Amino acid sequence: MTTPHKPQHNGLSVRASRMLDFITQYKQAHDGNAPTIREIGNAAGVSSTSLISYYIDELARAGKIRRAGLAARQIELVGGRYIPPGVEQ
Repeated sequence: MTTPHKPQHNGLSVRASRMLDFITQYKQAHDGNAPTIREIGNAAGVSSTSLISYYIDELARAGKIRRAGLAARQIELVGGRYIPPGVEQ
C-alpha cells in the first residue's frame, strides 16, 4: 500500500503529486490563475494549511513550481507555457 509520504516514480510524494496535477488542471481551466491553498488542500484531501504549505514547498524544492511571493494564488508552474483557450499553438 502506498502512503502519502512515500516517493513515487517522479520523486514526489503521492499528495504532492496530486497537488501538482490539481494546480496544473486548475490553471488550465481558469485562464492561468492559481488555486487557493484551501482549494489545493481540498483536492488532495488535506485540511491543515501548514501541511498544504509543506507539500507546496516540496513541489518548489523539486523545481515543479515557483512561488511568486506569499500572497494567495501566487504559484507558477515551471517548465511549461500557458496558452490561453482559443489561441493556436
